Amino acid sequence: MLIFSDSLSDQMGGEEMKKHKSNKIAEIATNYADLDIQSLERKLNESITEWIGNSKQLGDILLVGIKF
Repeated sequence: MLIFSDSLSDQMGGEEMKKHKSNKIAEIATNYADLDIQSLERKLNESITEWIGNSKQLGDILLVGIKF
């Protein structure tokens, strides 16, 4: 289960400077669901860092993950 602040999905980036969106986060979580929580954290961090690129981060990002 992932819980995150709206500023994670509001980050602007990519080639067209669009929002990161919640569905992108869900896609990553689904594609890497078999990973341990630390590895999933790294994948999500890599994704958002790549997405933002050289743009300025908008607000603080909060992401909480719980794996049952």
